[in-house]
Amino acid sequence: ITVSLAANPAGGALAGTTTVHAISGVATFTDLSIAKAGTGYSLGAASGGLPPTTSNNTFDITVGAVSAAQSTVTAAPDTITASSGSSASTITVTARDAAGNPVAGASVLLAATGTATTLTQPGVTDSSGVATGTLSSTSAQAKTVSATINGVAITQTATVTVRPSVPSAATSTVTASPTTIVASTGSTVSTITVTVRDEFGNRVSGQTVALSATGTANTLTQPVATTNTNGVATGSISSTKAEPKGTSATVHAGFTITQTATVTVNPSTLFQLAFRVHPANTSGG
Repeated sequence: ITVSLAANPAGGALAGTTTVHAISGVATFTDLSIAKAGTGYSLGAASGGLPPTTSNNTFDITVGAVSAAQSTVTAAPDTITASSGSSASTITVTARDAAGNPVAGASVLLAATGTATTLTQPGVTDSSGVATGTLSSTSAQAKTVSATINGVAITQTATVTVRPSVPSAATSTVTASPTTIVASTGSTVSTITVTVRDEFGNRVSGQTVALSATGTANTLTQPVATTNTNGVATGSISSTKAEPKGTSATVHAGFTITQTATVTVNPSTLFQLAFRVHPANTSGG
């Protein structure tokens, strides 16, 4: 005797041993299963030349518990810009049971690694097993997003990379070290360090920086490269003119950094003594 699905409302598949020999006119099937949830399944049976028959009773396959392995967590886009919420990634959580059936009405809670992160929680899954939330952050770093569904920690995680926002004139800095040097033709210099940051203090790499200074007789060595992964570019200043120098930096993103650094150039050390007699000639008296 062979059994099959007579009514198959959800497009499931009948698994197990579907053909057995009847003993005393009775056929027993012990390992039949249907993996797909649905309402109104029924079985049919056929054997040789006998007319097929269909069960008078229907049955339902209900959704199982949430599966950590079958459920998923995804992020789109996976790269955003640091912001207070204007740039966000949508986190989509899909709840499924062990057979892959969507689980509706399940409570979803998101979590993320890193700092300064804002998560909008999804709530409960819809009829397709899906719930969505969002992630934004003011901190430029990679975030690993995880989810629990009905208290079950989902195996899959999603990664969202937060990049720095545009450079800021107010949070970027210019410093000098040392702040006092001696007048020279380059033997004594002050190193000028420029750190480019966005409005949230994230360091911004790849920025071209140009230095300038007040005063005269200055020698400025411009940074030889764009800002590094720490947002830093360095140059130097020396001068043969003893005076204070106000050193500033312009970022080619289109602004001059608000902060400046002052380098004081002191006179060089005394290296020659000379007599000057005035007037040159006098009369004895």
